[in-house]
Amino acid sequence: MTRLASHASSKLPKTDQHRGLTVDIHSAQDQFKLNVSAQFDARRITAIYGPTGSGKSTLLNMIAGFSKPNRPSQITFNSNQWLKKSGKAVAVHKRKIAYVTQSSTLLPHLTVKDNFLYAIKRAHTKKERGAKNKRPFAPQNTLESIGEQFNVSQLYSLFPEELSGGEQQRVAIGRALLSNPELILFDEPVSALDEESRESTLTALEKLHKLAQVPCLYVTHNIDELMRLADDVIPIANGHASQCMAVADALSNSAFSLSANHSTGVILEGRVAFIDNAHGLISAAVGTQPNIYCSAGSSNISQNQPIRLRIYAKDVSIALSKASDSSILNIIPATITKIACDEKNKTLITMQCFEQTLLAAITRKSLQDLSLQEGQHVFAQIKGIAVLSAKE
Repeated sequence: MTRLASHASSKLPKTDQHRGLTVDIHSAQDQFKLNVSAQFDARRITAIYGPTGSGKSTLLNMIAGFSKPNRPSQITFNSNQWLKKSGKAVAVHKRKIAYVTQSSTLLPHLTVKDNFLYAIKRAHTKKERGAKNKRPFAPQNTLESIGEQFNVSQLYSLFPEELSGGEQQRVAIGRALLSNPELILFDEPVSALDEESRESTLTALEKLHKLAQVPCLYVTHNIDELMRLADDVIPIANGHASQCMAVADALSNSAFSLSANHSTGVILEGRVAFIDNAHGLISAAVGTQPNIYCSAGSSNISQNQPIRLRIYAKDVSIALSKASDSSILNIIPATITKIACDEKNKTLITMQCFEQTLLAAITRKSLQDLSLQEGQHVFAQIKGIAVLSAKE
């Protein structure tokens, strides 16, 4: 499993060699205080995760420059100080940011194609980035490639009001990429969509791993979106956040998972070992376990391709012996490393197997009936595995 985590720092880097975003933000209004000191890795998708009212959007707006902290703060991006402790700040339009919100904010008087052409015309160029950044310049995505990748080419002649919510958001994401930004901010872009539109937009967002060669910050209170899209996560609660960690590390932490909802689980990263076309299955090599079976679905997956898998805790059960007459394909030896319970009788079992972490959500009655203990050898029965973005 890939474990690349960046940790919090209350001090900004002293050299100009850091690539990515570092924030040390402190602000107070009425009874609400925002205190966030963290570092975001370049070329990764970082989720800012927390409940409504925790300060997620406020943090995003301050990074963008739409609002300003009222206490000494600093924001540094690719060695450029966007905000100094003195209060001096770089203007919003000079931060070279693309911002995608709950509403698409497409220009209503322009067609989809003209919205795209407008973004290309105003795209941040290599010259504008300047030599100061000292990083390779990513070639701009083209009108044709974005239209194809986000399945909006057939919409070029339509105006925004003629599009569904999901279509508008796909166009907005494509337009953001065409502006060739250095940083992309997403503020709960699918929260206002119906289920069908949400799914189509999330599918488009999954392509960011391949298309966006810049860091992305994604605000959400939905752990399913977190698991599906993010590489890293910064949990925020009551305006406080102090650590950026890999999603896999956060999800395998029982304290984080118990505070989440029923959709908690883990992310595993591996490689396609075998494609069983006859049965519509993929055999994925993950850690030391060569045979994790999952449905191929409609995914365009090839042999030896890196793959990202999601396993919900609710889809993992525990047995004391291995069943030989079960329909479950993935029954794997595991060792219980932690047992955590909350006040609602929710029990979360953390297990190690094939050098990976799995979570199982069971009832307290099952815990007692099986007499489960930390250090015990058991069998993890995985009832469902979802293939997320297949990275290239």
